[in-house]
Amino acid sequence: MSPPVRLSPVQHLLTKPSSGSTGCRLVDESGNGKLLVEGTEAEKLVAGWQAYRLRPGFYFISTPPLAEAAVGEKLRAQRGTAFVTITDVTQGRSEFRLIGPAAPVVLSTVSGLDFSKFSDGTAQQSSVAKTVQLVIRRDAGGVPAFSIIGARSLGAYLWDILRRSGVEQ
Repeated sequence: MSPPVRLSPVQHLLTKPSSGSTGCRLVDESGNGKLLVEGTEAEKLVAGWQAYRLRPGFYFISTPPLAEAAVGEKLRAQRGTAFVTITDVTQGRSEFRLIGPAAPVVLSTVSGLDFSKFSDGTAQQSSVAKTVQLVIRRDAGGVPAFSIIGARSLGAYLWDILRRSGVEQ
């Protein structure tokens, strides 16, 4: 059973998605699985998986809720004797997703990244609201969407900052 999806109560900018929508939605996707794959042969191991390169030899893999253990086991079996570490960080990380045309504008108010140059599938660790976060652009049906993944202990703070940033636009 997947965890409930939490929507921001903000009505002004964070709106229900529609074909003509100019706002965005804030969704809690913390239930998604999160794996880190690191090592000298990590690139070979993650080939064929939807993996985001954070730096040479270091990758992030997102899974559907409750699938992280199965994906981790498949990667470990595939790894063989390669010098690669696979770490499940699901429980220690929150994951929020901003979806909608205004998502780059909302994020730019709390981060120094240039989101106009952030193409679909791009991932970068950066400061968001003065906290270290992994930002991944994962468009949904051609609509701009960003996943913001970081320490679960900062989740409530980040949710509030993102919600407030949407109100101020």
